[in-house]
Amino acid sequence: MISSVNEQNNKFSALQTSIEEIKQQNRDIQKAMEFMSEKYEEIKSRLDKSEQERDEALIHVSELESRVDQLERAARNTSIEIRNIPSVKPETKEDLIHIVKNIASATNTTVTDHDIKDIFRYPSKTSAKMPIVVDFCSVLRKDTVLNAVKKFRSSNKSNLTSDKIKVSGPSQPVYISESLTARTKRTYALARKFASENNFKFCWTSHGQVYMRKEEGSRAIRLDGEGDINRLLNK
Repeated sequence: MISSVNEQNNKFSALQTSIEEIKQQNRDIQKAMEFMSEKYEEIKSRLDKSEQERDEALIHVSELESRVDQLERAARNTSIEIRNIPSVKPETKEDLIHIVKNIASATNTTVTDHDIKDIFRYPSKTSAKMPIVVDFCSVLRKDTVLNAVKKFRSSNKSNLTSDKIKVSGPSQPVYISESLTARTKRTYALARKFASENNFKFCWTSHGQVYMRKEEGSRAIRLDGEGDINRLLNK
């Protein structure tokens, strides 16, 4: 009996030891879980802060882009672009001015040397047909030329062509428009696509801004960027 009691005591002592070990393990696990929870909250807080800083940075970048675009638009407010006219070598500013005068003559208006502040070509993907940029001395003169071109297109139901402005070679359409910033060009391209897919009859630019109108007589919608088009898509 004494041997049996001793054996039971030994088993009970071993059981107590095991229970204490399990309790200690549980305490260690609890501490580890608390540590991991603290670290998780710390990492989550850092991620939330990083996200907030990223959003603030994106807003700041967008504001800076808008300011730069406004400055660039102001610098271009007296300029037009003439596209799809092959360049010749050598080509002088006088040659380019002669093209502008021929455009004016073909559209029943006039342009003199004194009307032009600067004229040049700038690089494009098609090097043989780099666009011609004409910087006029005033917004009024720029608008006069653009309105004459629009009137010509409306009257003839077609674009001006190279043969009508005495450019040698096969006849091909000549495209004349305001000189737009890169951001506005992107917005204009997206706006034309949206207008085509959503039955908007009119899409145009005026003084460096993009506009759309659903139909004749409806309100004109000004688009300052891609965000405005996305809002229209989500309506």
